[in-house]
Amino acid sequence: MNLVRLMLGMNPLTNSKSILIAEVSDVHLGHPNTPTTHILRSLRNIFPDTETTAKLDLIIIAGDLFDRLLDYNSDDVTDIELWWIGFVKMCAREKIILRVLRGTPLHDRDQIERLFALIRGIDVDIDAVYFSELAIERIEALGLDVLYIPDEWRHRCDDTWLEVVELMKQRNLEQVDIVVMHGAFHHQMPKNIHHQLELHTAERYIKITRRVVYVGHIHQMSIYENIILAAGS
Repeated sequence: MNLVRLMLGMNPLTNSKSILIAEVSDVHLGHPNTPTTHILRSLRNIFPDTETTAKLDLIIIAGDLFDRLLDYNSDDVTDIELWWIGFVKMCAREKIILRVLRGTPLHDRDQIERLFALIRGIDVDIDAVYFSELAIERIEALGLDVLYIPDEWRHRCDDTWLEVVELMKQRNLEQVDIVVMHGAFHHQMPKNIHHQLELHTAERYIKITRRVVYVGHIHQMSIYENIILAAGS
């Protein structure tokens, strides 16, 4: 998990606002080799229903919440939905903003949409959004501009970047505060296979980001130039 505190404002000693963000990715619920009960236990340990979690302003799940398509009659589905309902109720009660990004289509499929449909069936007031498409959002409550990039948005990362540039232009933005993406950068992969892979260019995203880039997909924690953070799995 990545835990970051952002200070908004020019002078942290006078007129700044502190924002605490927790980000996870590559949870892979339903994995055939790691029991879902174990993964859910870990999630409850990371986000306990205590005053520690209540201090968070924003929780981000940066893709691959699921590992594979699950059958509705699977015990895993019941366990996941029960965890999700409890998690969402906690976020609602503590006024924690929740954002979830679609990861690799082969993993997440459309199952996150089902989880968000469950929210409509319970009596909670929560600021929760699922992003399955390239988008820029202004989170007014936190004063943040956030860019969301799902995995495999376009076949070529260069084409995805061109759409990012166009979207930034449409929104009249030169930078966003946070980028949430699912994919890989060159520094995360061995050099001898760079030519075989579609990889994002780190310098492009560093240039357009004021605060932090959260990237999921590679199951190894890393920090690049103190701005690109990969939580791992």
